[in-house]
Amino acid sequence: MTAEYFVGLLAKMAPSKEALTSVGFDYRFVEIILKRYRCSKRLVPLKKKYLERNVLIELLCHYDCSTVMIGNISLESQLSQEGILINVGSVEADQLMINEKTEEIILVDQSNFNHVICKCAQDAQSFLEALLIVCQFLTYKMLEPGRTNNSSVSSLFLERSIEAAGGKDYYDFYSTML
Repeated sequence: MTAEYFVGLLAKMAPSKEALTSVGFDYRFVEIILKRYRCSKRLVPLKKKYLERNVLIELLCHYDCSTVMIGNISLESQLSQEGILINVGSVEADQLMINEKTEEIILVDQSNFNHVICKCAQDAQSFLEALLIVCQFLTYKMLEPGRTNNSSVSSLFLERSIEAAGGKDYYDFYSTML
C-alpha cells in the first residue's frame, strides 16, 4: 500500500451527500462527515525526520490528514517524537504511536507514554489496511443502521480488521472500534 492508494480508497468510501441526507443527516452536518474521508495533498511536504520507508509517515508527510476521522481515530497534522515513539494520531485523548525500533503501532496513555493501553497493528501498512476495513464498516453502519445491528456482520468486520492488523494481538483495539 502507498500513501496515495490509502488516500484514494478513503475518498472512494465517502458516501454521497444524497445518501447521507436520505438517512436523516442534516445538510449542514453532511459536509463535516465528508471531510472525514479527505486528505489534502500538502503543497510543501513535511521534512521527513523519522523512519525512511514507512507508509504512515509518508502519508502524514505528504498529506494533511487532520480532518480524517475514522470512528474515534484521528491522524496528526504534524509529526512529533517522544523517545522512540513517533506520534501519528489519537484515539480520543490517548496517543497513537509508532515504535521506531519495531515499527509496531501502539496506543499509549496521553499522560504517560510508557503506559501502553493496547497494540494496534504490527506495522504502518497493516494499520492503514485495518483502518480502511473499520472505515468501510462504520460507513455501512451509518447508511444501513438496521442491518449492522446483526452481530455476525460486526464479527466479520472485526475478524477482517484484526487479520489485517496482524493477528489476535490486536483484538483489544479493534473490538472497541466495532
